[in-house]
Amino acid sequence: MSDGDQSSGMLLDCIATDPGSTTLYGIGSARQNEKKIILLVKSNPNPDHLSLRKWDVVSTSWTQPFSYWQPPFGTVDCTVSSRGVFTAFFRNKDHINPRQTNIPVGVHYDPETQKWTSIRTSTYYAWTSDRSEHMSFYISNNGVERLVHMMTDDEGSVIRFGVLNEASMYLQMASIWQKSDVLGGYKSVDQFDTMPNNWGKRLSLTPKSGFFRKSRYQRQMTMFYADGHLYMMYYNQPSNITIYSYLFTDPTAPPPPNPMVFNGPGNFFPHYFFAGRQGNTSYLGGIGADYGLTMVENYQTFIMQLVDGIPQSPEISTSPFHNSSTSNDGEAWEMEPMAIHDNFVAFGGQLPGQSPLVVGLTSVGIYEFSTAGKNATSPIGMMEVIVDGDFVVRPARNTTMENYYYSDKNQAREFSKAATLAIIFGITLALFSCIMFSDRRKLLKKRAVEEEKQRLRDIQLEQLQQQQHRQQQEQYVEMGVRRANNTTRTTTRATIRQHNFSNDDDDDDENDHLRGGRDRRPRVL
Repeated sequence: MSDGDQSSGMLLDCIATDPGSTTLYGIGSARQNEKKIILLVKSNPNPDHLSLRKWDVVSTSWTQPFSYWQPPFGTVDCTVSSRGVFTAFFRNKDHINPRQTNIPVGVHYDPETQKWTSIRTSTYYAWTSDRSEHMSFYISNNGVERLVHMMTDDEGSVIRFGVLNEASMYLQMASIWQKSDVLGGYKSVDQFDTMPNNWGKRLSLTPKSGFFRKSRYQRQMTMFYADGHLYMMYYNQPSNITIYSYLFTDPTAPPPPNPMVFNGPGNFFPHYFFAGRQGNTSYLGGIGADYGLTMVENYQTFIMQLVDGIPQSPEISTSPFHNSSTSNDGEAWEMEPMAIHDNFVAFGGQLPGQSPLVVGLTSVGIYEFSTAGKNATSPIGMMEVIVDGDFVVRPARNTTMENYYYSDKNQAREFSKAATLAIIFGITLALFSCIMFSDRRKLLKKRAVEEEKQRLRDIQLEQLQQQQHRQQQEQYVEMGVRRANNTTRTTTRATIRQHNFSNDDDDDDENDHLRGGRDRRPRVL
């Protein structure tokens, strides 16, 4: 909606107050001169209520250097320092990969320098799921503020703390707490891969009609930081609200051995918790209503002031409330589903006669509640954030697409990326399998060829050996024949010689008469 040609209604990604709870800040996305911008706005300080509608533009920046553009609803947390420095953290799905070491995960605006700065971290910070509960806050020691970021799950099984190094604008890992018992005790762990559970329910991000719904289950934690203590609140169904208090002044220090445990109001069904500060006193609180979808119903709030980390007795108030986001068209009321952010904030109540206001962020606008009861200024329920300027704000979120079930475009894009990676992996695996199969076939074929060659060589060798064996046999036979021939010839020669010898004797007798010997031949008379 718009209020005049130069006014626009915008939807916020996150809301936070300054440490004194006087002013409400918000961050969102818009377009200006066809360029995507980050829009930082704030309310008037200490308003009676937000029905003044107009918010002031603190600063704008192009989105390109910071990778901040239309993050899924419910996935941004933010905080404000005592100097008005605004910081918003978000999980950057588009940039995280195992090799990247400088991932944009936040934006930082300093009003003194009027400069925007990108906050980066590494994959080792392990912000891997939008299901994680996460929050940021400043701690102050001796007047020095340090910005702390934390991640956990719905039940606080593991808490990972990070600290912003403002010199390098780098979010560094500080410590890891792991729950050690059911009584709220924690221990420090050195295993860097110790992670919160990845099944966070965060049912308030499920779009439904009406502001109040039975979304809080037993032991679903909500965490706040105030006055040097970390508080964890949950509904201990069906009896009461349980509050754990941990001394917390150094995010790198181990957790205290035992937390302080307190009970909130009994017979109070809380839907959401909040924290704030009025004057010099911080407080915790909760808001809840009977389940139903009636157009007008009562809601209850409780506030417990904090003294040295100890919650005091609760103060309970009841107020009327229009339980839906509606548009009044004559007598017709139109209800629309909405998702609700968990980070409720309380501010105001600093001036005489004022009571703190509680603001809840939804996917269709912001809701304002009073903590003073029926006699205070009646809350008006859902409101728009109207800013001056020629901004084109993004249309209302499709809330069915912006919860942790992830039907939104960002998750669809993430699914598409996952599907693309799966397809690429499948194709790569198939190609690898084909290559391996082809190489296997080539190897088997080569092996078969070598085996055939070897078989032929063996056959040739066997034939050669057989041929050599036959040749040897033939040689043996030929040698035997030669020996036999030689023996025969020798015998023949001997016989001939013997015969010749005998003939020689006869010749000698026959020739004796010629040599004057006695003639042995018979004579003829």
